[in-house]
Amino acid sequence: MSVNLGVETTQKKPTILFICTGNSVRSQVAEGLMRNKYGELFEVFSAGVSPSSVHPKSVETLREIGINISHHESKSVHDLPISEFDVIITLCDWARSLCLNLKGKRQTIHW
Repeated sequence: MSVNLGVETTQKKPTILFICTGNSVRSQVAEGLMRNKYGELFEVFSAGVSPSSVHPKSVETLREIGINISHHESKSVHDLPISEFDVIITLCDWARSLCLNLKGKRQTIHW
């Protein structure tokens, strides 16, 4: 199965950012799934507009399918190691409305 997110192939891996409210469930699960399946193709990050903590059910759910995110931490969109992303995927309406001005995005997707 191939994934085409409309990002040009370059020597550096395209960057993807998943954003939700607390960076505790949706974005953490999305990051874990994407890293597990396509980590060799993409640099994957997640963050929240109002970060809290990774929900234990997120860790437990992914552990059931063999993915370990127990080392993940909840992060703010302002505390990420890079500031520009090729693809930004918002996972709730609040995140979408607050993250319209993030720099460097080539494509924004709302799920």
